[in-house]
Amino acid sequence: MTSLMRVTALITVVACAAACSGADVDEPAPSQARNAPPREHTPLLQPTEPLDLGAYYGVGVSGTGSDQYGTYAHMSASDPWLVIDLEDAIVSTSARESLREDALKVHARAALDFLVSVVIDSPLVFDDSPAAQEAFWDLADGHLLQVEPFRDYFAAGADRGDFVLVDDDRLEWRQTAGYQPAPYSEDEPRARIRELSLTRVDYETGAFPGPSYTFRATYARPVARSTGEQAWERVSTRYTISIGYRMDGRPGISGLNFNGHARVGIYVEGGWKGLPVVERTSPWEGAVIRDGHGVRFPVFEGWSTESDMEEAAERGIRIDDADLPHAVPAYYRGSGETPDDASYLVTRVDPAEDDPYVSGVEQAILDAELPDEYFWADGAKGGRLSMRGARYATVELRPAEPDGRFDLIVVDIFDVLGWRHQGEYYVEAGTGEQRLQDVVDGLWLDPVAMAEAELPAEDVADSA
Repeated sequence: MTSLMRVTALITVVACAAACSGADVDEPAPSQARNAPPREHTPLLQPTEPLDLGAYYGVGVSGTGSDQYGTYAHMSASDPWLVIDLEDAIVSTSARESLREDALKVHARAALDFLVSVVIDSPLVFDDSPAAQEAFWDLADGHLLQVEPFRDYFAAGADRGDFVLVDDDRLEWRQTAGYQPAPYSEDEPRARIRELSLTRVDYETGAFPGPSYTFRATYARPVARSTGEQAWERVSTRYTISIGYRMDGRPGISGLNFNGHARVGIYVEGGWKGLPVVERTSPWEGAVIRDGHGVRFPVFEGWSTESDMEEAAERGIRIDDADLPHAVPAYYRGSGETPDDASYLVTRVDPAEDDPYVSGVEQAILDAELPDEYFWADGAKGGRLSMRGARYATVELRPAEPDGRFDLIVVDIFDVLGWRHQGEYYVEAGTGEQRLQDVVDGLWLDPVAMAEAELPAEDVADSA
């Protein structure tokens, strides 16, 4: 669910459906054959319930809501100031020049209220009935600048079985995927907040000039599979809410941008330490690319070893992250008849511990030393990799959806110097298992190169 759609009709609406061991490990002996069969990566995982961090982010409950499955406690932003501290977000120059700080905060509060109570806890999450849709519009009416353009856009997506405008169940795609909500509680919300942060504030011009607020949110819902087994639906999204003004000067929401995805699986007790260890089977003799801070990523026959960010932009692949100003992104095209059809690798490296936008809430969560958890989606394979110089390293295969084009292999490495290295391989659907072993065999962290990247240029020359 990663397609992006746009519509303009008086109001712009955009919607999108869509962890290491410190042990020293040497590279595999050259005598091992490259064509060794792939290792079986079926993990034996100990499931746990994820923590609800809502209280840290000032999210509570206010009243109740209901749908075809029963009555539930409705979520609300009970202490919005914990999230909308402008010191924790990137605020553009245009936003600061266009509105006073107090006005930016007032609008940010309205945007957060909408995100929590109308988007995340929408009446449409598990119910696509006409009654649920009317309940949604009644709830959203007091927030939107004009309702009708949003209703028209929503209706235009009637044949889409994924997120259309908010977190919704259009065409009952969740039930079609084989799950429904776990029994509701009138005392506890349906979702557990895992992350909620205001990342960016901008000012938009056009038909409805005004500030826009981008939030990053991750939340989990208990669900029941069609087999009766319990699991968790994890939703991760980047959501932008734009504010405009009526003729009389009153503000309202003029635009929405929903870019997210939902996956079903379990939370693993112990975090990345609870994952199985994946092992190298043979040396990698193919091409590699280096991220400039010690990590070597393998690339396959016919793949480029030169980053081409212009091509990434032309394909609509977003790698750069405005929320992490020190991040260094890269894009490498793989095999395919045309650039748009080609498999590819995207990488990013950033100094996680030097992120200047760590909020007070995030620091409080870190200081609380809460139990570690790791989300493991249905069908995922891989695990943790022992790697010298890394605090942790994980490699995870996420197979394509039935009609998907690519299997996804996700690499996440956090080194001892505080740098985070991430890579995503989009490989032809059905080839992910073999490519997973190739990635495990070829992935490497060079402590010397890692340390040299930290030194000033003159010191590197002196040490050569």
